[in-house]
Amino acid sequence: MKRLLPLLFRALFILNVGLTLGNVGLWLSAMRQDLFWRADFTALYTGGTLVQEGQGAHLYDFDVQTRYQQKILEGRSFKDGLLPFDYPPHTALFFAPLSYLPRVVAFDLWLIVQLALLTWLVRLLLDLTVEWSAQERWLLLSAVLALPPLLLTFMLGSFSLLLLLCLLKFYQTLKHGMEPNSGWWLVLGSLKPQSILLPGLILIGAWRWRAVKVIVFAGIALLVICVLMLSPQVWVDFIKTILKVGGLFDKMGVVLVDMYNFKGLLASVLGKDSLILISGASLVALFAAAGGTLWIWHFSWDTSEPEFELRLALTMGLGLFFSLHLYPQDSLMWVAPALLCYIYLRRRALPRKGYALFVLTWPLLMLLEQFGFQGRLGIRVPILAMAVLLCWMGWLLSVSRLNRRDLENEAF
Repeated sequence: MKRLLPLLFRALFILNVGLTLGNVGLWLSAMRQDLFWRADFTALYTGGTLVQEGQGAHLYDFDVQTRYQQKILEGRSFKDGLLPFDYPPHTALFFAPLSYLPRVVAFDLWLIVQLALLTWLVRLLLDLTVEWSAQERWLLLSAVLALPPLLLTFMLGSFSLLLLLCLLKFYQTLKHGMEPNSGWWLVLGSLKPQSILLPGLILIGAWRWRAVKVIVFAGIALLVICVLMLSPQVWVDFIKTILKVGGLFDKMGVVLVDMYNFKGLLASVLGKDSLILISGASLVALFAAAGGTLWIWHFSWDTSEPEFELRLALTMGLGLFFSLHLYPQDSLMWVAPALLCYIYLRRRALPRKGYALFVLTWPLLMLLEQFGFQGRLGIRVPILAMAVLLCWMGWLLSVSRLNRRDLENEAF
């Protein structure tokens, strides 16, 4: 087995490098076929255009969105006529400057921003793993770059890369005691708030009030700015839109069985006729995960302990798995909890080669799901992998707590 493992790691590295090159080829092919209009970016651009043209009061009016979006797409349209803008109001303000440019030019500019973010991500990963061996670092980078969600992020113009950076910087700033800065990273992540909900609860559960103050003051400022610049009703309209979109099934781009989360799992197993049950169970699970997060973090706060990485990894994993809205491109954010769990194993000097083999196969599993299985197995294979990782982290935390309790009893 000792001789086999190096060969397996080498094979996975070669495979992931090949997948990375294949992703580049797929992106170039999509560009030649002019497929980028069918993207998250179009919804974001629609919201920015409404703001830029003084239609902020109608930002969440789907009829108005439809007219503007079909005009933007020059006659083309999505299924059901609209890919709705259902992000927070300040996300539309964020994208408004890009809407002054033609859609194609704006997408190209956003692509440059995405490439800059990817460069930043690579540098950040190298900074976080400076103590690792060269082999470990190369394997990490090969797996991240090979992930199909990274390809989808570039093809769709989504926020996934930015949100992954927010999660990793949130960890890095907390690790170095810069708690107010960690709050600012969550504020930036609020461009797509469901992804940073549970990390935000960490700060409450652990009584990190300096960071909480940053989030509260920034949140009030964003609320007031959006009311003044868009409409007094805009936040109420946003909440109504979230509730409306949450009740859709295979309409306006909401395809539950395509989601890589608990809600997608339920949709695959229970089917369209169980929408009320799916929505209710997903909401209950999210509240349970929120309660679990507060409980996990009410223990001592010591960022120098390896358990800090494990607790943070589990919290991020819970937030992603039980998010109410997580498509394949958004699963790029799983890099953060997977990385932090490996850091924990490494710092504890625990066996980690099996774990490394498991997470290094994710690019292949996601590729097979996307272009092979496509849900034909009755459940999305990546969801199973994410559930296994979540249980793995939960088990590690339980063992760590039991070991700590035993040591405390012996000391007593």
